[in-house]
Amino acid sequence: MEYRQDIQIMRGIAVLLVVLFHMDLRLLGGGFLGVDVFFVISGFLMALLYKRGNAIEFYLRRARRLLPAYFFVVIATVLASTWLTLPYEHDQVVRQGVFASFFASNIGYWMQNSYFSKVEFNPLLHLWSLGLEIQFYLLFPFLVWLHFRNKVALFAIFLGSLLGCLALIGISPKTAFFMMPLRVWQFLLGSLVAYYLTEGGAIVAPRPTVGLTALLLLISTVMFFPVNGTLANPIWGHPGVAAMVVTVAMALILCFGFPKWLELGLLGRILKRLGDWSYSIYLVHFPIIVLMLYQPFSGTLMSPTSISQAISIVLLILVFTALSYSIFERGGYWAGQGFLRVVYAIAAVTMVALVSAHLNRWNYTEQQKNVFAAFFDRGPARCGKLMRIFSPQAVVCELTSGLSEDAPALLLIGDSHSDSIKTTFVDVARQHGCRVFFTVSNSPLIGKPGRDKVLAISQKLDVYGIVLHYATHNVDRAYSSGFIDQARDLGMQVVWLLPVPIYGDSVPKMIWNKFSENTNFHPFPQNAQAVQAFKETIMLAGIKTFDTFPTFCSDQCDVMDDSMRPFYFDDSHLTLTGAERLSPVITDLVKWLSDQSEREYGIAD
Repeated sequence: MEYRQDIQIMRGIAVLLVVLFHMDLRLLGGGFLGVDVFFVISGFLMALLYKRGNAIEFYLRRARRLLPAYFFVVIATVLASTWLTLPYEHDQVVRQGVFASFFASNIGYWMQNSYFSKVEFNPLLHLWSLGLEIQFYLLFPFLVWLHFRNKVALFAIFLGSLLGCLALIGISPKTAFFMMPLRVWQFLLGSLVAYYLTEGGAIVAPRPTVGLTALLLLISTVMFFPVNGTLANPIWGHPGVAAMVVTVAMALILCFGFPKWLELGLLGRILKRLGDWSYSIYLVHFPIIVLMLYQPFSGTLMSPTSISQAISIVLLILVFTALSYSIFERGGYWAGQGFLRVVYAIAAVTMVALVSAHLNRWNYTEQQKNVFAAFFDRGPARCGKLMRIFSPQAVVCELTSGLSEDAPALLLIGDSHSDSIKTTFVDVARQHGCRVFFTVSNSPLIGKPGRDKVLAISQKLDVYGIVLHYATHNVDRAYSSGFIDQARDLGMQVVWLLPVPIYGDSVPKMIWNKFSENTNFHPFPQNAQAVQAFKETIMLAGIKTFDTFPTFCSDQCDVMDDSMRPFYFDDSHLTLTGAERLSPVITDLVKWLSDQSEREYGIAD
């Protein structure tokens, strides 16, 4: 294909958007949409570079182009984190490195959390897009074969991927974001442009005004469209309407090009140079930002705290970009041995991960390791990661198994705080022969349709007791929803397990900061007065309450046990160790519900 400077300009713009977004520039709140630009360009170029029937050579060219710099960044990040981070964060980096070595970063992060969550320490988070892109490359020869057997097939896959993406946003936004089949429509739009609207990649009918207008539309979408990647909404969520606008705008640019004054002017030349370096810039920038801003137990930080720190980050990005580009991206390090080099690289990442994990932990005491372990002292999230995909309409799920369907049933309702105690709740309920059901989302008590559906399911399951457990900031909204009155009218017992103590900062972080002082650590909870006031309110309404505060706070509040195992993995959510302390309270709660039901319905525990 002939050289297209407009493509390099768009690569420069895309990587600039992404880097500025990752440095938390508020003006570019949609800067992550730059990745969508890369997807369309990749699909366009793959359609031109792939020669039918020569898949092996195609894979080798892609490997030579992408993998040396890719593995350099993975190995360098794992090694750097060995010396810069505590074992908790380093364990996360090692896990990310292993997923990255198998080109499955997108799957690893899908198993973890949303791209937009900053709770975990993720210096290799940006590799999700490269994992997805490499997976598309592996699929591409099959798509081409299918396309030339049936011209409609590629259009059908494009449409199916787009509709599936929009549908999954409303069910599991992170699935729509991370999974390749739900992003393949963006690659395929670029491929379809290459096949049907250009001649070997060359513009057929230049309309630079249309291309420039598409660029302005793209930039405006990034800057002004209020896209929110955490929303389960195809209009305001991502990849939704904003992604569609950016994808179509990039396709128009590929069709019609830019004016010569933009391509040949100073701005165009600068952006073109950024485009030449864009792959290395993309690879190195995010680990540098996250490692430079690292603070123990603080997740992924992306906001420089000073101008000097921001300048230092930019200079490091430039230095490592030059290193990656000149030595690894253009240095011919992948010539010769083909796929054997991939095996060597994967083995190198695995060896570095194992050795670095040992080096990172060797000088810590067992008590210190117990503090780090708090972040892994957690049960499975909600009803399991696949629940929302395979049962998208489900409102509740059963957390017990192996009990008779005739066994008494309890329903646990709440938010992430009820999620953090559910393992202990299930253990206690099992001891009393009770089945436990749990709400899949936080919404049933807020909107009337959700409340009605939960109550209908509760009647069908013959639930005899409903337990509410919410964070302090959600209790008033849940109480005023009208759910309790509706449940009582249907003859169900409702009790409230009051909020646990919460603190102003990460509890493991506070323990670690106090560790060197060798003193007892008893912080004061922030929500003590609010919980007491709420308790008095609902007791006046005749609602049975069970207080969690005496479990953790008597004369003073405890946030860890004698071996320094934290009761919290952040500022407010209990670890399994912390939740286990609530066993006596939950036991009293289950017994009370059983006694009430036995008196009213003859149900024995």
